[in-house]
Amino acid sequence: LRAGGTAAVLFDRPPAGRDAGVAVELFGRRARLSSVLTRMAAASDAWVVPLAAVRERPGAFRFRALIDLDAGIAPQDAVQDVTQGAARAFEPYLAAYPEQWYQFGRFFG
Repeated sequence: LRAGGTAAVLFDRPPAGRDAGVAVELFGRRARLSSVLTRMAAASDAWVVPLAAVRERPGAFRFRALIDLDAGIAPQDAVQDVTQGAARAFEPYLAAYPEQWYQFGRFFG
């Protein structure tokens, strides 16, 4: 990342191990996200740019990228700000394609 590379991180991955996570608001409800995304950005000085990929139609293996380049978040912002910014950027994508979002663990709480 420091050399200009790119990494993809699932924004909605649950905190694991010693990661206490970061409390955010998503759709007006409190949720806890992993701090990995923010820690990677801070350690590498890499911007966080929210990107989603949605399946174009059921059964198809063609995906469309959804990206808002204006939603980029500076890595030097506080952990809470970066994580909340990512959650806020994903709300429209999740609302538009709820059938394509699957959370593998407890999310709201």
